[in-house]
Amino acid sequence: PVHFFVLDSNKDSAVQQIWLEEKLRSSEQPFNIVYFHHPPFSSGTHGNTKKMQWGFEGADLVLSGHDHIYERFTELNGSLPVYIVNGLGGQKKRKCNENSFDRDRFEHFCYDEQYGAMLIEGNTSEMVVKFISVDNKIVDNIVLHPQAFHRK
Repeated sequence: PVHFFVLDSNKDSAVQQIWLEEKLRSSEQPFNIVYFHHPPFSSGTHGNTKKMQWGFEGADLVLSGHDHIYERFTELNGSLPVYIVNGLGGQKKRKCNENSFDRDRFEHFCYDEQYGAMLIEGNTSEMVVKFISVDNKIVDNIVLHPQAFHRK
């Protein structure tokens, strides 16, 4: 029930954006996840990657890394996608809130204490996204439901 779309954020973004928009429009899965390396939005050391700030219409979740923190950006108006940066896989940890982001647009959660990993479980009615630290604590937990226009 989950369709993954992989992009190369080191390459020409215009060609990939056109491809992604078409694929997201035609996806028949309840959930769509887009992932790539450089985060569209990040409060970490590297900050936002403007060339990756697309609309991502039809995506439920946009995953990226690059900054060595975990953070989640959720639109204040409740629209999707949710943006998650997960860079706490083992390289030297960095600090949250080293760069600014649009606080009038996003609810923001950021964590930089322990390494960890994400667990994503999905079925046709919900997708549960968790970040679990190496000491087995659930640091972040969100539940997403299918968007109406995904269903044909």
